[in-house]
Amino acid sequence: MYIGTPEIAVRHGYQAESHTLKTADGYLLTLHRLPCGRIGCTAQGGKGTGQPVFLQHGLLSSSADWLLSGPEKALAFILADAGYDVWLGNARGNTYSRKHVSFSSDETAFWDFSWHEMAMYDIPAEIDYLYNMRAQERNDTTRNLLYVGHSMGTTMIFALLASRPEYNERLEAVFALAPVAFMGHVKSPIRLLAPFSHDIEMILKFFGGNEFMPQNKIIRYLAKYGCELTEAEKYICENTVFVLCGFDKEQYNATLMPVIFGHTPAGTSTKTVVHYAQEIHNEGNFQLFDYGESENQRRYGRASPPGYNLENISTPIALFYANNDWLAGPKDVANLFNQLHRTSIGMFKIPNDNFNHVDFLWGNDAPEVVYKQLLMLMQRYK
Repeated sequence: MYIGTPEIAVRHGYQAESHTLKTADGYLLTLHRLPCGRIGCTAQGGKGTGQPVFLQHGLLSSSADWLLSGPEKALAFILADAGYDVWLGNARGNTYSRKHVSFSSDETAFWDFSWHEMAMYDIPAEIDYLYNMRAQERNDTTRNLLYVGHSMGTTMIFALLASRPEYNERLEAVFALAPVAFMGHVKSPIRLLAPFSHDIEMILKFFGGNEFMPQNKIIRYLAKYGCELTEAEKYICENTVFVLCGFDKEQYNATLMPVIFGHTPAGTSTKTVVHYAQEIHNEGNFQLFDYGESENQRRYGRASPPGYNLENISTPIALFYANNDWLAGPKDVANLFNQLHRTSIGMFKIPNDNFNHVDFLWGNDAPEVVYKQLLMLMQRYK
Protein backbone atom coordinates (compact mmCIF):
# COMPACT_ATOMS: atom_id res chain seq x y z
CA MET A 1 0.00 0.00 0.00
CA TYR A 2 1.34 3.44 -0.97
CA ILE A 3 1.89 5.94 1.84
CA GLY A 4 3.33 9.42 1.44
CA THR A 5 6.48 10.95 2.89
CA PRO A 6 4.91 12.33 6.10
CA GLU A 7 3.14 9.01 6.76
CA ILE A 8 6.42 7.12 6.35
CA ALA A 9 8.00 9.36 8.98
CA VAL A 10 5.09 9.05 11.41
CA ARG A 11 4.99 5.28 10.98
CA HIS A 12 8.61 5.18 12.18
CA GLY A 13 7.87 7.37 15.20
CA TYR A 14 8.94 10.79 13.92
CA GLN A 15 7.03 14.06 13.89
CA ALA A 16 6.40 15.26 10.32
CA GLU A 17 4.98 18.36 8.67
CA SER A 18 3.78 19.31 5.19
CA HIS A 19 4.03 22.88 3.91
CA THR A 20 2.72 24.35 0.65
CA LEU A 21 4.39 27.34 -0.98
CA LYS A 22 4.09 29.23 -4.25
CA THR A 23 6.99 29.99 -6.57
CA ALA A 24 7.39 33.31 -8.36
CA ASP A 25 6.14 31.69 -11.58
CA GLY A 26 3.05 30.14 -9.97
CA TYR A 27 3.91 26.52 -9.13
CA LEU A 28 2.64 25.14 -5.83
CA LEU A 29 5.32 23.06 -4.15
CA THR A 30 5.12 20.80 -1.11
CA LEU A 31 7.88 20.93 1.47
CA HIS A 32 8.15 18.14 4.03
CA ARG A 33 9.84 18.54 7.37
CA LEU A 34 11.16 16.46 10.26
CA PRO A 35 11.63 19.11 12.97
CA CYS A 36 13.26 16.72 15.44
CA GLY A 37 14.42 13.15 15.95
CA ARG A 38 12.61 10.07 17.16
CA ILE A 39 13.22 10.96 20.82
CA GLY A 40 10.81 13.86 20.34
CA CYS A 41 11.02 17.63 20.08
CA THR A 42 10.80 18.28 23.81
CA ALA A 43 13.79 16.04 24.51
CA GLN A 44 15.77 17.90 21.85
CA GLY A 45 15.04 21.30 23.38
CA GLY A 46 11.97 22.22 21.34
CA LYS A 47 10.65 22.04 17.80
CA GLY A 48 13.08 23.04 15.08
CA THR A 49 15.84 24.08 17.49
CA GLY A 50 18.50 22.26 15.50
CA GLN A 51 20.49 23.70 12.62
CA PRO A 52 18.38 23.53 9.44
CA VAL A 53 19.40 21.19 6.64
CA PHE A 54 17.65 21.08 3.26
CA LEU A 55 17.61 17.83 1.27
CA GLN A 56 16.89 18.04 -2.47
CA HIS A 57 16.09 14.89 -4.43
CA GLY A 58 17.29 13.96 -7.89
CA LEU A 59 15.78 13.23 -11.30
CA LEU A 60 12.36 11.49 -11.34
CA SER A 61 12.33 11.43 -7.55
CA SER A 62 10.71 13.01 -4.48
CA SER A 63 11.21 13.76 -0.81
CA ALA A 64 10.42 10.11 -0.08
CA ASP A 65 13.86 9.12 -1.42
CA TRP A 66 15.46 10.28 1.80
CA LEU A 67 13.22 8.13 4.06
CA LEU A 68 12.58 4.86 2.21
CA SER A 69 15.46 2.91 3.77
CA GLY A 70 14.10 3.36 7.30
CA PRO A 71 15.47 4.93 10.51
CA GLU A 72 18.79 3.09 10.57
CA LYS A 73 19.77 3.74 6.94
CA ALA A 74 17.83 6.71 5.50
CA LEU A 75 19.64 10.05 5.59
CA ALA A 76 16.64 12.18 6.64
CA PHE A 77 16.09 10.04 9.75
CA ILE A 78 19.80 9.93 10.57
CA LEU A 79 20.03 13.73 10.38
CA ALA A 80 16.87 14.24 12.45
CA ASP A 81 18.22 11.92 15.15
CA ALA A 82 21.51 13.85 15.07
CA GLY A 83 19.57 16.98 16.07
CA TYR A 84 19.06 18.73 12.73
CA ASP A 85 15.87 20.47 11.61
CA VAL A 86 15.36 18.51 8.37
CA TRP A 87 13.52 20.01 5.38
CA LEU A 88 12.77 17.98 2.25
CA GLY A 89 12.18 19.65 -1.10
CA ASN A 90 9.89 18.50 -3.91
CA ALA A 91 10.61 19.85 -7.39
CA ARG A 92 7.82 20.96 -9.73
CA GLY A 93 6.19 18.11 -11.61
CA ASN A 94 6.77 15.37 -9.07
CA THR A 95 4.17 13.51 -6.99
CA TYR A 96 3.89 16.28 -4.39
CA SER A 97 4.24 19.36 -6.61
CA ARG A 98 1.80 18.95 -9.50
CA LYS A 99 -0.25 22.13 -9.15
CA HIS A 100 -0.05 25.63 -10.60
CA VAL A 101 -2.13 28.75 -10.03
CA SER A 102 -3.05 28.98 -13.73
CA PHE A 103 -2.43 25.58 -15.38
CA SER A 104 -3.49 22.02 -14.68
CA SER A 105 -0.99 19.20 -15.03
CA ASP A 106 -2.93 18.09 -18.12
CA GLU A 107 -1.84 21.23 -19.98
CA THR A 108 1.37 21.50 -21.97
CA ALA A 109 2.14 24.88 -20.39
CA PHE A 110 2.47 23.23 -16.98
CA TRP A 111 5.35 21.04 -18.21
CA ASP A 112 7.33 23.80 -19.93
CA PHE A 113 10.30 23.63 -17.57
CA SER A 114 13.64 21.92 -17.06
CA TRP A 115 15.97 21.80 -14.08
CA HIS A 116 16.91 25.40 -14.92
CA GLU A 117 13.48 26.65 -13.81
CA MET A 118 13.66 24.42 -10.74
CA ALA A 119 16.95 26.12 -9.91
CA MET A 120 15.75 29.66 -10.58
CA TYR A 121 12.34 29.38 -8.90
CA ASP A 122 11.84 26.25 -6.79
CA ILE A 123 14.99 26.28 -4.66
CA PRO A 124 14.86 30.04 -3.87
CA ALA A 125 11.19 29.80 -2.89
CA GLU A 126 11.89 26.83 -0.62
CA ILE A 127 14.93 28.41 1.03
CA ASP A 128 13.05 31.68 1.62
CA TYR A 129 10.05 29.83 3.03
CA LEU A 130 12.23 27.78 5.37
CA TYR A 131 13.90 30.86 6.81
CA ASN A 132 10.57 32.67 7.18
CA MET A 133 9.07 29.73 9.07
CA ARG A 134 12.00 29.52 11.46
CA ALA A 135 11.82 33.26 12.04
CA GLN A 136 8.10 32.99 12.89
CA GLU A 137 8.51 29.97 15.16
CA ARG A 138 11.61 30.92 17.10
CA ASN A 139 12.49 34.45 16.02
CA ASP A 140 15.56 32.79 14.48
CA THR A 141 17.05 34.84 11.65
CA THR A 142 20.38 32.98 11.54
CA ARG A 143 21.52 32.20 7.98
CA ASN A 144 23.16 28.83 8.67
CA LEU A 145 21.33 26.47 6.31
CA LEU A 146 23.13 23.35 5.08
CA TYR A 147 22.14 21.99 1.66
CA VAL A 148 22.42 18.33 0.69
CA GLY A 149 21.58 17.46 -2.90
CA HIS A 150 21.59 14.21 -4.83
CA SER A 151 21.98 14.05 -8.61
CA MET A 152 19.64 16.69 -10.10
CA GLY A 153 19.45 18.23 -6.64
CA THR A 154 23.11 19.18 -7.12
CA THR A 155 22.57 20.44 -10.68
CA MET A 156 19.88 22.77 -9.36
CA ILE A 157 21.99 24.31 -6.61
CA PHE A 158 25.02 24.81 -8.88
CA ALA A 159 22.82 26.59 -11.45
CA LEU A 160 21.17 28.74 -8.78
CA LEU A 161 24.37 29.87 -7.05
CA ALA A 162 26.02 30.60 -10.40
CA SER A 163 23.04 32.61 -11.68
CA ARG A 164 21.81 34.29 -8.51
CA PRO A 165 24.94 34.82 -6.39
CA GLU A 166 22.96 36.44 -3.58
CA TYR A 167 21.86 32.94 -2.52
CA ASN A 168 25.45 32.13 -1.60
CA GLU A 169 24.82 34.31 1.46
CA ARG A 170 21.89 32.13 2.50
CA LEU A 171 23.80 28.86 2.67
CA GLU A 172 26.48 27.75 5.11
CA ALA A 173 27.69 24.86 2.93
CA VAL A 174 26.60 22.49 0.15
CA PHE A 175 27.12 18.72 0.20
CA ALA A 176 26.74 17.25 -3.28
CA LEU A 177 26.07 13.51 -3.52
CA ALA A 178 26.69 12.16 -7.05
CA PRO A 179 27.07 15.72 -8.43
CA VAL A 180 25.87 16.32 -11.99
CA ALA A 181 27.04 19.38 -13.91
CA PHE A 182 29.50 18.47 -16.65
CA MET A 183 28.50 15.35 -18.55
CA GLY A 184 31.27 14.63 -21.03
CA HIS A 185 31.94 11.10 -19.76
CA VAL A 186 28.45 9.79 -18.99
CA LYS A 187 27.96 6.01 -19.23
CA SER A 188 24.20 6.01 -18.64
CA PRO A 189 21.91 4.97 -21.53
CA ILE A 190 20.71 8.58 -21.47
CA ARG A 191 23.74 9.20 -23.70
CA LEU A 192 21.88 7.34 -26.47
CA LEU A 193 19.30 10.14 -26.46
CA ALA A 194 21.91 12.88 -26.83
CA PRO A 195 22.15 12.87 -30.66
CA PHE A 196 18.37 13.39 -30.85
CA SER A 197 18.11 16.06 -28.16
CA HIS A 198 17.47 18.81 -30.73
CA ASP A 199 14.86 16.82 -32.68
CA ILE A 200 11.87 18.05 -30.70
CA GLU A 201 9.21 16.22 -32.75
CA MET A 202 10.95 12.88 -32.30
CA ILE A 203 11.44 13.49 -28.59
CA LEU A 204 7.77 14.33 -28.04
CA LYS A 205 6.65 11.26 -29.98
CA PHE A 206 8.66 8.76 -27.97
CA PHE A 207 8.92 10.38 -24.55
CA GLY A 208 5.70 12.35 -24.08
CA GLY A 209 5.04 15.98 -24.88
CA ASN A 210 4.45 16.96 -21.29
CA GLU A 211 5.44 14.58 -18.52
CA PHE A 212 8.40 12.30 -19.22
CA MET A 213 6.62 9.03 -19.94
CA PRO A 214 8.78 6.99 -22.32
CA GLN A 215 7.11 4.24 -24.31
CA ASN A 216 7.80 0.72 -23.05
CA LYS A 217 9.72 -0.18 -26.19
CA ILE A 218 12.07 2.76 -25.58
CA ILE A 219 12.73 1.64 -22.00
CA ARG A 220 13.44 -1.89 -23.20
CA TYR A 221 15.82 -0.50 -25.83
CA LEU A 222 17.73 1.58 -23.28
CA ALA A 223 17.78 -1.27 -20.77
CA LYS A 224 19.60 -3.50 -23.25
CA TYR A 225 22.63 -1.25 -22.89
CA GLY A 226 23.07 -1.40 -19.17
CA CYS A 227 20.70 -3.73 -17.35
CA GLU A 228 22.33 -7.14 -17.00
CA LEU A 229 20.20 -9.03 -14.49
CA THR A 230 18.73 -12.46 -14.07
CA GLU A 231 15.31 -13.18 -15.51
CA ALA A 232 13.77 -12.93 -12.04
CA GLU A 233 15.16 -9.41 -11.64
CA LYS A 234 14.22 -8.08 -15.08
CA TYR A 235 11.37 -6.04 -13.61
CA ILE A 236 14.02 -3.66 -12.26
CA CYS A 237 14.99 -2.88 -15.87
CA GLU A 238 11.46 -1.63 -16.51
CA ASN A 239 11.86 1.18 -13.97
CA THR A 240 13.08 4.38 -15.65
CA VAL A 241 15.22 5.42 -12.67
CA PHE A 242 17.28 2.23 -12.69
CA VAL A 243 17.55 2.21 -16.49
CA LEU A 244 19.06 5.72 -16.52
CA CYS A 245 21.06 5.53 -13.28
CA GLY A 246 22.22 1.92 -13.09
CA PHE A 247 21.77 -0.97 -10.70
CA ASP A 248 24.28 -2.38 -8.21
CA LYS A 249 23.51 -5.95 -7.20
CA GLU A 250 25.96 -5.80 -4.30
CA GLN A 251 24.02 -2.97 -2.66
CA TYR A 252 20.62 -4.41 -3.64
CA ASN A 253 18.00 -4.81 -0.90
CA ALA A 254 15.25 -7.08 -2.25
CA THR A 255 12.74 -6.19 0.47
CA LEU A 256 13.18 -2.47 -0.23
CA MET A 257 12.53 -2.72 -3.97
CA PRO A 258 8.69 -2.77 -3.79
CA VAL A 259 8.83 0.32 -1.56
CA ILE A 260 11.15 2.14 -3.95
CA PHE A 261 8.97 1.19 -6.91
CA GLY A 262 5.95 2.64 -5.11
CA HIS A 263 7.62 6.06 -5.11
CA THR A 264 9.79 6.17 -8.24
CA PRO A 265 9.64 7.40 -10.88
CA ALA A 266 7.88 10.33 -9.21
CA GLY A 267 7.55 12.44 -12.35
CA THR A 268 9.24 15.25 -14.22
CA SER A 269 8.97 17.00 -17.58
CA THR A 270 10.35 15.64 -20.83
CA LYS A 271 12.18 18.96 -21.15
CA THR A 272 14.14 18.18 -17.98
CA VAL A 273 15.50 14.93 -19.42
CA VAL A 274 16.16 16.61 -22.78
CA HIS A 275 18.22 19.30 -21.02
CA TYR A 276 20.49 16.58 -19.62
CA ALA A 277 20.73 14.91 -23.03
CA GLN A 278 21.76 18.27 -24.49
CA GLU A 279 24.54 18.57 -21.89
CA ILE A 280 26.00 15.33 -23.22
CA HIS A 281 25.50 16.31 -26.86
CA ASN A 282 27.11 19.72 -26.33
CA GLU A 283 30.45 18.18 -25.33
CA GLY A 284 29.49 17.96 -21.69
CA ASN A 285 29.17 21.71 -21.14
CA PHE A 286 27.16 23.00 -18.18
CA GLN A 287 24.83 25.46 -19.91
CA LEU A 288 21.27 26.71 -20.26
CA PHE A 289 18.65 24.96 -22.40
CA ASP A 290 19.35 24.95 -26.13
CA TYR A 291 16.24 26.06 -28.06
CA GLY A 292 17.94 26.22 -31.46
CA GLU A 293 19.70 29.19 -33.04
CA SER A 294 16.74 31.49 -33.71
CA GLU A 295 15.05 30.99 -30.33
CA ASN A 296 18.40 31.17 -28.54
CA GLN A 297 18.99 34.51 -30.23
CA ARG A 298 15.64 35.76 -28.96
CA ARG A 299 16.08 34.48 -25.41
CA TYR A 300 19.81 34.84 -24.86
CA GLY A 301 20.90 37.31 -27.52
CA ARG A 302 23.25 34.74 -29.02
CA ALA A 303 23.05 31.65 -31.25
CA SER A 304 24.12 29.16 -28.59
CA PRO A 305 23.07 29.01 -24.93
CA PRO A 306 25.41 30.58 -22.37
CA GLY A 307 27.17 28.48 -19.77
CA TYR A 308 26.62 28.83 -16.03
CA ASN A 309 29.33 31.00 -14.51
CA LEU A 310 30.68 28.87 -11.67
CA GLU A 311 33.03 31.72 -10.70
CA ASN A 312 29.99 33.28 -9.00
CA ILE A 313 29.81 30.44 -6.47
CA SER A 314 31.31 31.30 -3.08
CA THR A 315 29.54 28.71 -0.89
CA PRO A 316 31.81 25.90 0.41
CA ILE A 317 30.96 22.72 -1.53
CA ALA A 318 31.87 19.08 -0.85
CA LEU A 319 31.65 16.63 -3.77
CA PHE A 320 30.93 12.95 -3.02
CA TYR A 321 31.44 10.64 -5.99
CA ALA A 322 31.66 6.95 -6.88
CA ASN A 323 33.72 5.11 -9.49
CA ASN A 324 30.76 3.17 -10.90
CA ASP A 325 28.42 6.16 -11.20
CA TRP A 326 26.96 6.25 -14.73
CA LEU A 327 25.81 9.87 -14.49
CA ALA A 328 28.46 11.51 -12.31
CA GLY A 329 31.71 9.71 -13.05
CA PRO A 330 35.14 10.63 -11.65
CA LYS A 331 36.32 12.60 -14.72
CA ASP A 332 33.26 14.83 -14.83
CA VAL A 333 33.33 15.39 -11.06
CA ALA A 334 37.04 16.26 -11.28
CA ASN A 335 36.21 18.81 -13.98
CA LEU A 336 33.58 20.34 -11.70
CA PHE A 337 36.00 20.32 -8.76
CA ASN A 338 38.62 22.18 -10.78
CA GLN A 339 36.12 24.89 -11.66
CA LEU A 340 34.98 25.18 -8.05
CA HIS A 341 38.54 25.22 -6.71
CA ARG A 342 38.04 28.55 -4.97
CA THR A 343 35.28 27.27 -2.70
CA SER A 344 35.48 23.48 -2.84
CA ILE A 345 35.78 21.65 0.46
CA GLY A 346 37.10 18.65 -1.45
CA MET A 347 36.34 15.57 -3.54
CA PHE A 348 35.38 12.53 -1.49
CA LYS A 349 35.52 9.17 -3.22
CA ILE A 350 33.26 6.39 -1.97
CA PRO A 351 35.55 3.47 -0.96
CA ASN A 352 33.62 0.90 -2.97
CA ASP A 353 34.34 0.47 -6.68
CA ASN A 354 30.86 -0.93 -7.43
CA PHE A 355 28.95 1.89 -5.72
CA ASN A 356 26.65 3.70 -8.17
CA HIS A 357 24.33 6.68 -8.59
CA VAL A 358 21.32 5.44 -6.61
CA ASP A 359 23.40 3.68 -3.95
CA PHE A 360 23.92 7.12 -2.37
CA LEU A 361 20.25 6.83 -1.36
CA TRP A 362 19.41 3.16 -1.01
CA GLY A 363 22.67 1.22 -0.96
CA ASN A 364 23.09 -1.21 1.93
CA ASP A 365 26.40 0.42 2.86
CA ALA A 366 25.39 4.07 2.35
CA PRO A 367 25.31 4.90 6.10
CA GLU A 368 28.85 3.60 6.56
CA VAL A 369 30.59 4.76 3.37
CA VAL A 370 28.69 8.02 2.71
CA TYR A 371 26.68 9.37 5.64
CA LYS A 372 29.29 8.89 8.36
CA GLN A 373 31.76 11.15 6.55
CA LEU A 374 28.97 13.51 5.51
CA LEU A 375 27.94 14.09 9.12
CA MET A 376 31.55 14.67 10.15
CA LEU A 377 31.91 17.36 7.48
CA MET A 378 28.60 18.94 8.44
CA GLN A 379 29.88 19.34 12.00
CA ARG A 380 32.45 21.84 10.70
CA TYR A 381 29.61 24.17 9.71
CA LYS A 382 27.52 23.99 12.88
